[in-house]
Amino acid sequence: MKLMIPAQKIAGAPWQTYHIASRNVSDSDHCPGHNVIRNAQNTWEQKSANRNKAVPCTHGGGNEDAESFKMGPPKKVTMRVATISLMWSLLGAVLAFIAMRWTRVSTWLSDEFPEATRPRFLPQFYDEYPNDVVNLTRKLVPQSEEEVAHYALRWLRTRNMSASLHPVPGARYNLLALAKGASVSEAQVLLSTHFDLVPGGPTLDLSGKDGKLVGRGTVDARGIMAAMMVTVAQMADHRVAAVFVSGEETDHAGMREASSAFEIASSVTLINGEPTESRVAKSQKGMLKLKIVADGVACHSGYPHLGRSAIDLLLNVLGRLRETEWPRSAKRDGSAVAYETTMNIGRIEGGEAPNIVPARAEATVVFRLIGEPAQVLQKVEQIVSEVEGTSVELLTQNPPISFFVPTKTAKRLGIVEVAYNTDVAHFAREYKRAVLFGAGSIEVAHTNQESIDIRELEALPTLYTEIVEEILELEQ
Repeated sequence: MKLMIPAQKIAGAPWQTYHIASRNVSDSDHCPGHNVIRNAQNTWEQKSANRNKAVPCTHGGGNEDAESFKMGPPKKVTMRVATISLMWSLLGAVLAFIAMRWTRVSTWLSDEFPEATRPRFLPQFYDEYPNDVVNLTRKLVPQSEEEVAHYALRWLRTRNMSASLHPVPGARYNLLALAKGASVSEAQVLLSTHFDLVPGGPTLDLSGKDGKLVGRGTVDARGIMAAMMVTVAQMADHRVAAVFVSGEETDHAGMREASSAFEIASSVTLINGEPTESRVAKSQKGMLKLKIVADGVACHSGYPHLGRSAIDLLLNVLGRLRETEWPRSAKRDGSAVAYETTMNIGRIEGGEAPNIVPARAEATVVFRLIGEPAQVLQKVEQIVSEVEGTSVELLTQNPPISFFVPTKTAKRLGIVEVAYNTDVAHFAREYKRAVLFGAGSIEVAHTNQESIDIRELEALPTLYTEIVEEILELEQ
């Protein structure tokens, strides 16, 4: 059998195990003193010169020719070490796989699993719930509205935030995010944006080509949502909360539900996220959304005199609306579109078939206002009343809004006035002030060129943090 003896640190030689000698020894003559190194005080060089000399055996077995004094471990040890290394590598791979699938397993069990922290053994390449705003945006953009709500819930919980989903009429959700142990009534600052989208959009390209993320929702407003998620998680401050709502692009039901359902203090400052090109918005236009309905009489299109076309009636009303002069302002110190009332006929429906005179038709019309909605609504109602068989239905309305401008941030980044509408007008509770701020341009939102600049997006969490800190300073 082969006997292995640990060699002490001889004349500066490193600690190693050396294969000193080999001989056949029966079980009866085996002893602990076998193959002791002779002349332990010799230098390393002397030992190397005597590698082939005989080694005495203390049990009286005589001298035997020693095998060569080999450096390093014997073959059996090498194989054992290789086997153990392979087993540890396989175990590491299994643990890494479990780590990467940890939250997916939890999600599979239940979307409402107890709040959990990120497992300590997660490797750096774990990116199911990324920390940075760009990769988080890449996760949010392709998902459906419901998927985004549940994904954001899990993301916030992995950051040890208190997060919860709240139903909104129409099988939708709002998402509330608070610091661990905090109450929404404590919040002095409430970050808010929406995660619903308008239909359509460009082909999704989240590769970062040309320094941009391209696709519906990148700028309006899931990139902004990602930035607010990162901000509230990093600050983890009881005075700062976030609510992400649905329905902003349609009926504003999410914001109305959030403001009525949550016990938000009247002293709160709202920070609403919409594309402002990373400048502080000074004001937004108001909005009036109407449905114009025409009721006709159906008949065979070969005998139109037997019926009445609802589409003809509707076109009559829409034509008059287009010819009407709507309110304008003489003020021109900014974008001209911010100082005039504009009208958009956004959708028309009607008819059943080309060979049937249509019995019903309707159109959705949106006015962007520089004044109170009542003045425009009154004019529309007058025009509709002059066309028999038509009626008007009020969908939503709100006047223009002036926002609070944080002095430090505005001085550094600049001020802008926007011609679009936001959820701020539909916040049903009293609030102290409202700020409108976000990355990206509204001019590409709702288009086939929708995109957001990656550098501007990367800077957004820091800018939101600075605005929040400036607001909190005012509250001290």
